[in-house]
Amino acid sequence: SKACLLPCLNPLTASFSASSLKVDVGKTVNFTNTSVNASNYQWLKDGILFESGENAALKFNTAGGYNITLVASNSDAACTETFGVAIEVICPIKANFSVSDPTPLAGSTVNFFNASGPGFYEWFVNGTRIANSTNTAYLFPAVGEYNVSLVAETLLETCSDTFSRTLKVFCLD
Repeated sequence: SKACLLPCLNPLTASFSASSLKVDVGKTVNFTNTSVNASNYQWLKDGILFESGENAALKFNTAGGYNITLVASNSDAACTETFGVAIEVICPIKANFSVSDPTPLAGSTVNFFNASGPGFYEWFVNGTRIANSTNTAYLFPAVGEYNVSLVAETLLETCSDTFSRTLKVFCLD
């Protein structure tokens, strides 16, 4: 209970600004301390200390949501305040492709056109790698369902995304 704590005789306010609340994987966010009447600082990412200086910067290498908290205090042991923000880290590449023929016949070749943006690419048919080019083509040998996947990775190789599509290959009657 707060009733049992000593009163804070030297009140403070913890606060900071972030250079961005939404960033791409591999980018750094700068945190500028705007606290008032504080002299000691602890910066936490999801509860884990990453900096103890007045200001902080953090590079985010994995997509996801992160909570950044500043714990500020001063010479009065009874005076501690916290302030936090949520940072969203996204993978900037989204795998996507179109096809020249969405209902191909057995024995025909289908062209696949990458619409993912700049990056590195790998194409798969039923889990087997068929190419590592921007666009590709594939000869469907027989009737059936084929799972075609494109894995797109950013140019800095910091993250990737996968897009898959099932094509049904038919027989000419």
